[in-house]
Amino acid sequence: MSVKLNRAKTLEEIADLGLEFLLRLAHLETGWMVIEEAEGFRLVAARNLPPGLEADDRSVLTSGGCTCQQLFVSGRLKTTGQFVECERLQRVAEAGERLSEAERRTLSGGLGRHLSIPLLAGGERLGIANLAFPHGFEPPQELYQVLTLAGAALGSAIHRGLLLERQQHQRSDLEERLLHLSKELLKSDALDDLKRVLASEMQALGPLAPLELAVLWRPQGRGFPKELEGVHRILVGGVSPDPAGRLARALEAGEAPTEATWDGAVGLFPLRVQATPALPFEGALLVRLERAPEDRRLANWAYGMAAELIAAAIARLLSQERLRYLSFHDPLTGLLNRRGFMEHLRTALPLAARERWNLAVAMVDMDDFKLYNDRFGHLAGDRLLREAARVMKEHLRASDVVARIGGDEFALLLQNTTIEGAGFALERIREAMAKMPYAGVSIGVAFFPDDAQEPEELLRSADLALYDSKTQKRVVFVAPGLRERFKRRLRLESAIEAALRSPDLPGFSLHFQPRYDVDRRRVSAFEALLRFHGPAGPVSPLEVFAIAAERGWMMDLTRFVLTEALGFYAAHRDCIPAGVRVGVNVPPALLVPELLDLVQATLEEHGLGPEVLELEVTEEVIAHDDTPWAVLEELGRLGVRLALDDFGSGFSNLGRLVTLPIQVLKLDRSFVELLTTHNERGVPAVRGIVAMGLDMGLVVVAEGVESDEALERVRAAGVREVQGYVLSRPVPPRELLERNFA
Repeated sequence: MSVKLNRAKTLEEIADLGLEFLLRLAHLETGWMVIEEAEGFRLVAARNLPPGLEADDRSVLTSGGCTCQQLFVSGRLKTTGQFVECERLQRVAEAGERLSEAERRTLSGGLGRHLSIPLLAGGERLGIANLAFPHGFEPPQELYQVLTLAGAALGSAIHRGLLLERQQHQRSDLEERLLHLSKELLKSDALDDLKRVLASEMQALGPLAPLELAVLWRPQGRGFPKELEGVHRILVGGVSPDPAGRLARALEAGEAPTEATWDGAVGLFPLRVQATPALPFEGALLVRLERAPEDRRLANWAYGMAAELIAAAIARLLSQERLRYLSFHDPLTGLLNRRGFMEHLRTALPLAARERWNLAVAMVDMDDFKLYNDRFGHLAGDRLLREAARVMKEHLRASDVVARIGGDEFALLLQNTTIEGAGFALERIREAMAKMPYAGVSIGVAFFPDDAQEPEELLRSADLALYDSKTQKRVVFVAPGLRERFKRRLRLESAIEAALRSPDLPGFSLHFQPRYDVDRRRVSAFEALLRFHGPAGPVSPLEVFAIAAERGWMMDLTRFVLTEALGFYAAHRDCIPAGVRVGVNVPPALLVPELLDLVQATLEEHGLGPEVLELEVTEEVIAHDDTPWAVLEELGRLGVRLALDDFGSGFSNLGRLVTLPIQVLKLDRSFVELLTTHNERGVPAVRGIVAMGLDMGLVVVAEGVESDEALERVRAAGVREVQGYVLSRPVPPRELLERNFA
């Protein structure tokens, strides 16, 4: 029985087991146990009570006084006693006076007297165990002593049960208070609110309320405002400097506590959230109580929960601060981003207008950053960008603004300046950057109010000057002609956007340039080339593509070309010989899963198989480590033929060429020029590349063949497919049909 009592986890379990033990000792069947409380006695266990002693919640046993309880309260019930005239049993008998004998026996169970056993522990009165028996039964005298000793032993177990119950009540009370703390912390809108919440709510922890409290934390990682850097303290009640100071120094050194510890009345608890191991900060909760906690396990649980709630609140508020910061700042450099710069510019322009200041907006582009990034990797590129940001800030005034608005693009705002002052500062930046490897910059500048009055227009004007800077290798200011070019560009952008949104409008069209098999004297493929007729006449495709790339319209352009080219092929499939393919150029940046869906959908729309389509990608696709192999391979599995365009124009990588899933190798026109300039080394080099391509099973095509001599020389080098003006310029669709497929 002692083993069972030790394993019992609640007062009710202990009382029930103890009552069972006492009944067995006395060879009786009916009994109940009550515990003394401030307001009376509470029933905690009962066995086999007859109906007359039962009531809702057994409350009949806890109400009203009786002799045994009065003796217990007065301290006179120290050993087991027999009560012949039990008030409770008398009330049951009185209730059954008008009943038959059988009904009275059923009501009372035949019980007439009971033994009362005091439950004591260390001199402390705890309660009474009552064992009832019928008239005519006389307990042996030795049983009284046995039950008294058993009651004393059981008293220790009951005492433990009462402590467990008290702890459970304390824990439940603490849970309610911690739940309220959680709700109040959730109402906090800013980190500054936490001190107010902790000052009021932590005092509600009853006996565990701290005399002093401190929360110390330090953000980790990038993307936080400068004012949030370092160790932060929330102090309540004037925390003693020693432990708080030691904790702050530990956090500064990156040594945050990982376990709960107590040093007398001072407790230290790490700030962590079990469900989120990685928090954007590290820190701890420090408390000082009036004395060391009596129940350290309960204290650890309560303050551990409090620390977790505080940690969750700090994490939430820090995330909000970080999101607010990142919405206006670049996380890599800590500079303003495009949105932040434009907001700052919108605020600065009215002030400049009121004070009659000149403002300079400069666009800065790092000329060779892409090359540096490709050669040395992204981490090195990030370091270079941070260093560039530092140099720019170093050479400007505190009132000026530096922002990173793109990958390698920066925007500068110089307030209350002159052309001479801005030019001097920006030239110093250009010279300082030129001393750093791969960090040369181009800078274009626009002035408010002379060049533009609106933020977007200022930025665009400076961007146009930036293009001139790339060729002139100096700081370039907006010139009179530049404003006209800017307006023309705006008109052109609007026309391109309108044509993309409404394909029925005039603007875009296709020309086709055939490719010939010179041995068989027939067309082997024809390449679709985009043409655009703007408001002022034809526009160079290169200019159209540059605008589309900047505005994010390249997929729209590719969709137009693909749809029109395959639509033309489908409309004239009866006169186009089998095996002839239509070629469509695809920029490397568009080799994404969306392209696969577009190709499949467009082929299905026109009822064509993949064998009619040839996609041309420039050799830039094999220049970098992030070659989109999966998309290329999936296009190959689909049955679309892949051609590597402009091979040899500057990015060639033979190692990657071997593994690239292509079927056509289109030599850049520079190889043709080598053959026609009689370069002694060039001729065998071109022949070697042609032979290599043919040995790999590729169709080798010479592009840019513009003379009869060039045609003869590429044929002599082993090339069998040729594309160039000597055979055909790009022509409208009808002319392609009439010349080649009539």
